[in-house]
Amino acid sequence: VLGRSTGKPGAIVAVPVRAADGKIVGLVGSAIDLAQLTVLLQSEMGNGPGTVFWAIDAHGITALHSDPTNIFNDAAKMSPELKRAITHMLATDSGVENYSYKGKARTVVYRKSTLTGWTYGFGVVH
Repeated sequence: VLGRSTGKPGAIVAVPVRAADGKIVGLVGSAIDLAQLTVLLQSEMGNGPGTVFWAIDAHGITALHSDPTNIFNDAAKMSPELKRAITHMLATDSGVENYSYKGKARTVVYRKSTLTGWTYGFGVVH
């Protein structure tokens, strides 16, 4: 979602609160700023300027990206070369993909989550 007050991309996460008998009696939810999460992930993974990571949903919408300006973009609409790569990655469970984006070659290892259906990638910029 885009935050109403901030205009920034965010994810809403929630978990049920259960009573001792297992019955759901409430909900705890939070909004996560995806740009801040990106910065935290880069720091924790030790990523430098020559690396890239991203997560796209089953429709190719970017949820996380090492470049926060790409969050919530339709990856297939960002360039013809990226469309080719994304189409292939969404159609397969895992692999290595080579493509060019913003004038630079990239090689990424990717895998589709069986839990979410999202595809995650990590790679290098040449």
